[in-house]
Amino acid sequence: MKGILRFVILVMVLALVGAGSLAAQQQQQQPPPPTKPPVGQIPGAAPPAPEPAPPSPEELAAYKAFTDSQAKKGKDVQNLIRLGEDFVKKYPESRFDSAVYAALAAAYQSQNRVNDMFAAGEKAIELNPDQVDALSLLAWAQPRVLDQNDLALAQKLQKSENYGRHCVELLETMTKPEGIEEAEFTTSKSEKLSMCHSGLGIVLLYTDRLTDSAAELEKATTLSLNPDPVDFYMLGRAYDLLKRFHDSVTAYEKCAEKQSGVQDACKQLLANAKKQAATQLAPPKP
Repeated sequence: MKGILRFVILVMVLALVGAGSLAAQQQQQQPPPPTKPPVGQIPGAAPPAPEPAPPSPEELAAYKAFTDSQAKKGKDVQNLIRLGEDFVKKYPESRFDSAVYAALAAAYQSQNRVNDMFAAGEKAIELNPDQVDALSLLAWAQPRVLDQNDLALAQKLQKSENYGRHCVELLETMTKPEGIEEAEFTTSKSEKLSMCHSGLGIVLLYTDRLTDSAAELEKATTLSLNPDPVDFYMLGRAYDLLKRFHDSVTAYEKCAEKQSGVQDACKQLLANAKKQAATQLAPPKP
């Protein structure tokens, strides 16, 4: 990559499931995944942890109250957060804690409580490395709040990439659970895949893997029913660096269509991309 691409994207409100846009703002300036424990016991090692005790009726009732609140249309997010925080405090070793922490992470995100979102998401993944709700959220969010001057930038980029790739692997092989409509499952799965590919695309752009970055961002914008304008912005930047200016024009046009924190930037970049594209032969039609 010629020059240095520096950007900070501030996380805003996120709707995890459904057709809501994964909204974000950005400001442009000058141009090892978790592993499962081994199967079996090594001689001399500590015995495996016992299975958690069956939940009590009170625990089941508390979890049902939380999931009922989560499922309500027009749900009270503050009440959901209160129920979730009360649950993990009262039942710190519950088999349901990973799911509760993942839902709390999404609720915190909707309230723009970014630090709480990351803390809850990390806790959900610590308890269950295959927790796709938390993996997809953190894979999407982490690259959007990175500071290029952060001394731990390389480690955070690698962690984000690990989350994204692991989540894609899980989602691509996931089968529909009982009790969920096929259409709802397909939509939710596609939106989460879009989030993972979005995060991967930004990580790869940061690390100069431009062709792979463009491919990931193309998937992100294709899989979502309502693509995030930030993904079109980042896709346009990847195309610019690859000198694919005709493709840049298309990406910036789609970004500029919707009001967002990157709309003005995309309009400006669109004008420049059109000038650059005018000097190139049009790409062959597929």
